[in-house]
Amino acid sequence: MTAREAPPAELAGEAAPNENGAAAIAPKRGGPGRYLLIGLAFAVYFAAVWIIGWRKVGDALVHADLGLVAAAAALTGAGAVTRMWKWRRALGAGRHAIGVYFLSRSAGVWSPARVGEFLPLLWKRHRTTRLAGWILFDRVLEVLVTLAFGLVGLVFTGLLSAGAYAAIVSVTIAASVFGFYVLTRRDLLDAMAARAPEASRLRTVLTALAGTSGELRSFLRAPAELTVLTVFAKALDLFAIVLIFRALGVGVGFALVAAAKCALAIVSYVPITPVATGVPHAVQGWMMLESAGVQPDTVVASIGIEAGIMVLVFSVTAAFAARAIRRAAL
Repeated sequence: MTAREAPPAELAGEAAPNENGAAAIAPKRGGPGRYLLIGLAFAVYFAAVWIIGWRKVGDALVHADLGLVAAAAALTGAGAVTRMWKWRRALGAGRHAIGVYFLSRSAGVWSPARVGEFLPLLWKRHRTTRLAGWILFDRVLEVLVTLAFGLVGLVFTGLLSAGAYAAIVSVTIAASVFGFYVLTRRDLLDAMAARAPEASRLRTVLTALAGTSGELRSFLRAPAELTVLTVFAKALDLFAIVLIFRALGVGVGFALVAAAKCALAIVSYVPITPVATGVPHAVQGWMMLESAGVQPDTVVASIGIEAGIMVLVFSVTAAFAARAIRRAAL
């Protein structure tokens, strides 16, 4: 698809701005809380280093295979590029998808329950039901793919029985179908909004969701390409972690990494423990310690390398996104 082409027919359709709807689910502009989260993340990590021992963690980092670390960084970068392409395919050319993607993903890392991913809706030119619907749809899609990888990983590592797996999958599918059914029924959402207390936050959010119901329906009918890109990007992320451990001399399997990353994602959605606090990564490390017997210094070193790669990819992505944002004249 060239720069001037429209999005696929299944994804086409311009959504009119909805200033009282789409903006209702956007977070407030950032405050000093983000700095507290950064401080907490550093405190958690350095506390772990202090307890385990600076020398042990330092030795693990010094002896890491730089070639494998570079390969892990390349995979992580490829995952980010894949997601940017997915956003462009979903939103179409001329919608400043790269800049919007960067704003959404970066804000989500710092915000409780990742509600910051709706940050682009604070800008008037992007305040459309289409973008709001896409952010919601993509977030659910990412969660379901992460959960799928995690459940398969738990089964292959022997941490989850086949019966429990079948039960969880059944419940997840049923909940997803029910959730999308409700979110795509505007009449039902309008009725729920009408019964909510007037001028309440609940009523405002329900009204906003009603406005995005048509867009969610269009994405559900979209080609399987969006799902394939999501699965591919997640697989790249997971293989990158496998390479990081191999760079440290530990052969951790893909299944265990998938399970650990699933646990990280679940914890990151708890309002008081977003990714930026470092707590989700602590849970990931704990799973590695308990399930694979990986040494504590290796786990802490792996998290440090992963964080470094994320900062690198974030910086490169920011450079491209900043250009896109300036062109969008936000």
